[in-house]
Amino acid sequence: MENTSVVFILLLSVTEAKFSISMPQSELISPLHTNVLLPCFFTLANSKHGLKYVIVTWKQNNIELAKYREGKVKSTSKVTLLESQLQRGNASLLIKNVTVGDEGHYLCEVYEVPNLSKGSVQLRVTVPPVVSLNPPMAEKGKSVTLKCHVEKFYPEVISIRWKRGTKCLDSQEPSKISRNPEGTFSAMSFYNYTSIYEGLSENISCIVKHQSKEGHKVEIPLQICKPTLTVPVKTLHRGKKQKVMCKLQGCLFNKATVSLKRNGKTLSKSQCWDVKQCVSKTEFVPSTSDGKMHFTCEAVIEGLNTSVAKHVTFIVEDLHDPEEHWYIITVIIMIVAFCLLYVTVHQAYQGKEKRSFIMSDIEVIMENYPSHRITLNCCLSGNQYELKRLTWRIKWKSLLFKDISFHDTSMVQSIKSNKLEAFCSVNSTHYQRATLLQNHKLCSVTFVPKAQNVQITVQCQVAIVILGRTQNCVKTIKFIPQVN
Repeated sequence: MENTSVVFILLLSVTEAKFSISMPQSELISPLHTNVLLPCFFTLANSKHGLKYVIVTWKQNNIELAKYREGKVKSTSKVTLLESQLQRGNASLLIKNVTVGDEGHYLCEVYEVPNLSKGSVQLRVTVPPVVSLNPPMAEKGKSVTLKCHVEKFYPEVISIRWKRGTKCLDSQEPSKISRNPEGTFSAMSFYNYTSIYEGLSENISCIVKHQSKEGHKVEIPLQICKPTLTVPVKTLHRGKKQKVMCKLQGCLFNKATVSLKRNGKTLSKSQCWDVKQCVSKTEFVPSTSDGKMHFTCEAVIEGLNTSVAKHVTFIVEDLHDPEEHWYIITVIIMIVAFCLLYVTVHQAYQGKEKRSFIMSDIEVIMENYPSHRITLNCCLSGNQYELKRLTWRIKWKSLLFKDISFHDTSMVQSIKSNKLEAFCSVNSTHYQRATLLQNHKLCSVTFVPKAQNVQITVQCQVAIVILGRTQNCVKTIKFIPQVN
């Protein structure tokens, strides 16, 4: 009997050691309106019977939510046990569409005759805040009361601060927190602010911290800007259909309405969203009686407490004939062209006078008895040119030209150079230093022909330098020496 008792106690101890329940997480955080699974796992002492002798129960604040017993699951549309998973030792509870009211302490009980074990998990519900700034923009140089709206958050603990740039601002009054009907909370913080900076780089923000953001903050900056209205055209033409435009700019406008009015009557209206420029325009024909026309350009900007308006006076003028404009333009073009032509011709004439070169025809002077000498003269005149070479050439009848030389007795009987002009050379093989021509120069050659009544051809060849380039000038004369 004693041996039997010992064996029973040992077997009982081994059986109790196998039965267990585990809760992997002691706390869960779930966002609002999502499904969450509360984990609970168990191990049976006698698995060969399956779930025949097993009871699973979930409770919240001692209120039974779901139960499994004798092969049946008792649950609701809100919470349920995963029946297919119970055979695998999974007694997790599924909660659908979590609300603030689902937050609390949950108890999982698993009973296998004669063993009972329990585990608990804490469910926390979080709802991130919806943050907005009103007004979302402030006009430069004007005072405004800023309101930081923080709505529909849970749990209640929250931090709201104001900051300019990187500097935190002192709180002007404590935040006001209220509870919403669905169990969430809303808060509001106020700050009286005046923009004093000339530029638009100033940055003031509402900063919100909440546990639903897991350490991250929500920062809503204030847009500081200066909205302006402009009307590009200020002059209208009588009797002509024209376009009048009103332009709003200077901010990033979430929503803006721009209107163009005359005598209180709206001529055009435009609505714009998320733009930097909003334009309203209309077309009309000024009547013959209009001398001046008065318009109002008006803008209503979402986020600013006041509207912006600009009063504009248009001057109405007679429309000039287009042909008259073309006539005036043509006359102006002709005058300008004439002036340009005059300047060009004048400059060319002055350049020609400054750089002139003239080579005269060859003059023949014959002397009769006793010498029968013939003198040939060629006059050179010019300014700012350089004489590089001068050569006299002669030929008899149809013979080839030859340079006049002191030693060529077949051509001439005697040769004598006129010494009045040193730069004139009668020797073609001798190059003198280049000489700058000034006014009139005379170059002569004198000779006595061997025969009379025979035609002689004489050339005077001149090489001159013009603006660095060499040019050749030639004068030719034919004559027959006569002996009286």
